[in-house]
Amino acid sequence: MMISIVIPTYNRSDKLTSLLNSLVPQVRKNLLENSVEILVVDDHSQQAVVDRIRNLWDRDEYSFLKFFWLERNRGPSFARNYGLSRCTGEIIVFLDDDCILEPNYVLETIRVHKEHPEALVVNGNLKKLRDSYLSNFWFYNYNAAFNRKGCKFYRVNRLSSGNFSIKRTLLKKINPIFDQSLPSREDYDLYLRFREKKIDIYKSDDIVAHYDCRDSLVSFIKQRIWYSKGEYYLRKKHNLELIIADQEAHRLDIRQDYPYLAILLGLVWRLSMKYWKLRDRVSKISPY
Repeated sequence: MMISIVIPTYNRSDKLTSLLNSLVPQVRKNLLENSVEILVVDDHSQQAVVDRIRNLWDRDEYSFLKFFWLERNRGPSFARNYGLSRCTGEIIVFLDDDCILEPNYVLETIRVHKEHPEALVVNGNLKKLRDSYLSNFWFYNYNAAFNRKGCKFYRVNRLSSGNFSIKRTLLKKINPIFDQSLPSREDYDLYLRFREKKIDIYKSDDIVAHYDCRDSLVSFIKQRIWYSKGEYYLRKKHNLELIIADQEAHRLDIRQDYPYLAILLGLVWRLSMKYWKLRDRVSKISPY
């Protein structure tokens, strides 16, 4: 079973290095050179970052490792679709560059898809890379949405674009996979489109990646603002009542466990949504 792993990256050569250091050796160790291809799509990083990426690994020795450089910044959705258009695998994995994989990640991905031919979409399992207040907060929300106690493989009503895989046959139902007009929240958009077409989304707890969560409040707030931008354009695209109903059904009350952070992020979210609405009305420009 041929497997393609698509990794978008932008100005994060250190994180990409850590990811590839956890991925490339397991391909060689498990003798998978002829059944795995890794496609790294650089979304027009700064030249110094690109130069560092060009020196990662020896592509003559590791022929399954392929790099692509985009001529201008187009966003992660475009980068993922670009990698998808150039891959050949029956199974296609999408990984964010801020993950570090368990040594059996590739083998488990192959095994799960073989054992579950009915599963066209499979979320991997994200775990904390570090134990910090912000990381614990992020995973507090993630665990509520994705994890089920006592289960290893199960349906979920969410999608995590940083660690999931599809069977190529899915492309007959939805193609392109990612909406390139959205600056963020492309995974929630994809979840909504899967739901419209009655495509089940699964989660495997055996396909493990460790997520390197934002490590400062400033970067966390910037991420929140970025998410709100995608949310604004997402609500213009889809039925607003449907989105609100879905979000209310899965809303998690974090005020008791994280009261101050919940208040701060809630305020940032509301102000950001108002800003994007005003900006859109005034400028009428692209989300990018």
